[in-house]
Amino acid sequence: MASPQVTVRLDPDTYKTLIKLAELEKKTVAEMTRALIEQGLGKRQTIEDDLISELRMVRMELGELTAKSVKLGGIAAYYARLATIFTAETMHFTTNNGQPMPAEMKKERALQWKEESRQQAKKLLEANFDEI
Repeated sequence: MASPQVTVRLDPDTYKTLIKLAELEKKTVAEMTRALIEQGLGKRQTIEDDLISELRMVRMELGELTAKSVKLGGIAAYYARLATIFTAETMHFTTNNGQPMPAEMKKERALQWKEESRQQAKKLLEANFDEI
């Protein structure tokens, strides 16, 4: 049984390149055309599989980076809060003749900072990325 045939019109430069390739590999133009089509079709499937695998890897890496970012954000918030507390206590200590900050004042300020932190976090989470 005869193989199916395909007729294709080529740009003159493409045809010249095809002839040169056929001469280099000592094949006919038909054999070279067949080989290039088969190679191209085989590569296409391989390329698609490679791209899907690469996308899966990128997705996994992005998930890991997101998790690390969330953890580091929490750590940064913790240290920022400590720095704020220590700064407030130091300011109070130095401006009040070495008297430590009263416990009630510490509690009030801690609640105030906590609420301000929540409002800031809410604002950042709800804002568009371009607005931040």
